[in-house]
Amino acid sequence: MDGWSLTGLLVCFACVIASRVLSERAVRGLTGEQKTALAEAFAKTRMWQLLPVATLVLLYLLFQWLGWFKGLIMGLYFAGLALCFIGLHVAAAIKLRRLQLPASYTRTYAFARLLVFLGFIFLAATLWVAFHRRQPRPATEPAHPATEPAPAVAPIG
Repeated sequence: MDGWSLTGLLVCFACVIASRVLSERAVRGLTGEQKTALAEAFAKTRMWQLLPVATLVLLYLLFQWLGWFKGLIMGLYFAGLALCFIGLHVAAAIKLRRLQLPASYTRTYAFARLLVFLGFIFLAATLWVAFHRRQPRPATEPAHPATEPAPAVAPIG
């Protein structure tokens, strides 16, 4: 693991933890009835919110065996992750609107979700940088095109 991917992973996990802290603080401002309604509304989706992190950990552990298509797998993972975050956010926004919770809670919840999303974007960017820095140059490609000798031209005639 290089410095780029480690930094991305640490920032991502820090964003996830900060998001949880913000969410828990926002829940403290709710009444007992609102907390119960919130817990019941999100009971089935809590496990789905762990899926992106669990998949990331699994993918990170499998990277040593993925070979040449690491970039493709990583790209597909982060594209799917973006769709997952968008889907979870839309579903949560609909549920929160139905529950008619205070605006301060919904703003804090939306900010916490955005923080997690930004953490994963940062992770994706650092993994992309780390992946492309490690890519070996193909044997057919010269290190510096200007230093390669010009091809010989056959005389006309």
